[in-house]
Amino acid sequence: MQHASPRQFAPAPTSPTGLAFAPLIAIERDVRAAEEAWRAFERDNPGRLFQRFDWVAAWLATQGVARGVEPAIAITHDAAGSPVMLLPFGVRRLGQVRLVEWPGGEHASFNLPLTRHGGLRLQSTADARAFLKAVGRAIGDVDAFALGNQPREWDEAPHPFAGVGDVALHDGGFERRLPAGDDPLRSILDRDARKKLRAKERKLAEIGAVAMRRAQTAGEIATALDAFQSQRRKRFADANTANPFDEAGAEEFLRRATNADAGRQPAIVLYSLGLGERIAALFGGAEDKARFSGMFTAFDDAPEIARNSPGDILLARLIEDLAARNLSALDLGVGEARYKRAYCDRRIPMFETHLALTPAGAILSAALRARATAKRWIKQRPGLLSMIRRAR
Repeated sequence: MQHASPRQFAPAPTSPTGLAFAPLIAIERDVRAAEEAWRAFERDNPGRLFQRFDWVAAWLATQGVARGVEPAIAITHDAAGSPVMLLPFGVRRLGQVRLVEWPGGEHASFNLPLTRHGGLRLQSTADARAFLKAVGRAIGDVDAFALGNQPREWDEAPHPFAGVGDVALHDGGFERRLPAGDDPLRSILDRDARKKLRAKERKLAEIGAVAMRRAQTAGEIATALDAFQSQRRKRFADANTANPFDEAGAEEFLRRATNADAGRQPAIVLYSLGLGERIAALFGGAEDKARFSGMFTAFDDAPEIARNSPGDILLARLIEDLAARNLSALDLGVGEARYKRAYCDRRIPMFETHLALTPAGAILSAALRARATAKRWIKQRPGLLSMIRRAR
């Protein structure tokens, strides 16, 4: 983690398209020094789970360090001195270019600012571009913004950076508003699908008592993580693809994020489907009182277990539990998967922002835009994508 350093302030110029004021931008280099203000923003932004203090702090201290990411938490104040926007950014070097990014890499499904007191009045794309450039000047010595995994809309409001160096992504997010009532699955799965799940659950019960568990103690969390890593590594090895949780710092990130101080919600919550003492499936995700955001899943691939869909049974039980606790929304992250289409009824369009601040940044931003466009083009052609995967 970056050592503490003095907070930096810089005024952002009024944009020619009409920012109502010249906001004051504070850049905090020490995450812990920003904690009190950050948690106040967090309380005003339920459901923005990948911008929670504990989630970002855990990632910056582990994978962030491994990748050379320096915290640069931007807090914007209005003319009256009220904090109106928090952007938990990180800065890293790519070659000779310094990039501003959202923390979390691919683990952070949906990246958004946190707002308070009505937020910052960005009325146009030009306003948003002028604001981001002002943030870049306040951070200092950066060449470009490369802001990935941004939803075009969130909670029925447009993302403030949509249209700024905008590249549409092929993969979308998957979301569902959780139904109220005693039987939420009735409005999600049809009668035949629910019947098949019950039959598969009876088959699994022949192996051991079926129960969903939430890991809470240090021992339960360690056991669940060990099972997850074992199941996940085998799956990726069988597919001959790289496991993102084997990257430097990733395992320590999971261990930090799934543990929490007494009385505080962990940044990542682990649910498992047990067959007696055997863990048949796991689901991990970020959670608050409004939303659960699925991050990863794994299951035991023994034939007698895998053919009875333990992951689907776990997700069905999790939805029942979330609805009983009055959470209002579930999302299952970004990227295609059969189970996401089965349980979610809304697709969230995604985009990246690439904005250059220097000539060197312009060269890299153009390359990153081209790469994102090429990936979208390839993914729109399933035959070509399948051929590339076989070649890998």
